[in-house]
Amino acid sequence: MMLPDDIDVTSEALWRGALLFVAVDLPFGAVLVWRARRVPFAELKRPLLATTLAFWFALWLWAVSTFWESVYGYVFPGWARWWLPPLQAGLAFLVAWGLWKLACQVPRREVLTFVLGGGAWGIVSHVVAIGRGILDRPPMLHGARPEAALTLAFFEFIFYWCVILTVALILRHLSGRRTPPPARG
Repeated sequence: MMLPDDIDVTSEALWRGALLFVAVDLPFGAVLVWRARRVPFAELKRPLLATTLAFWFALWLWAVSTFWESVYGYVFPGWARWWLPPLQAGLAFLVAWGLWKLACQVPRREVLTFVLGGGAWGIVSHVVAIGRGILDRPPMLHGARPEAALTLAFFEFIFYWCVILTVALILRHLSGRRTPPPARG
């Protein structure tokens, strides 16, 4: 899909986007913290990793299908287009595994640790993208400043990891997995 040439993503638009994500992340994250208290975070490993793979594969498949000509084709070689979804999904899987391990080490703050770590990953990934020229090469992004892009990335990725965690909690619930009752006698 080719976007019109006159689209200009400005720093102001990125700041507004960041504020929108904050407005969604705060209540979303609060509900997750409240709901996830009932589930030992360690039990979420499998559904969390499976959801991460599916989510990031689908997101990148959509991104390269929709924005290749207008954005990603400027910063990745042509052969990488259809390799990006599985590669990004695999990378996100490793990040999720690391975030899950880290979160399991922070009792009563697992959800917060997980989603804030996801936000930090958004900054790291966007620093790499900026280094590859994402703000300099695609004409539609020439009006964006790095600090606006990185701020948006932090809150955008918190939202993504909240979605992933929500789906993982639903999958765990649907699987009927419960903490086993204490052994009798």
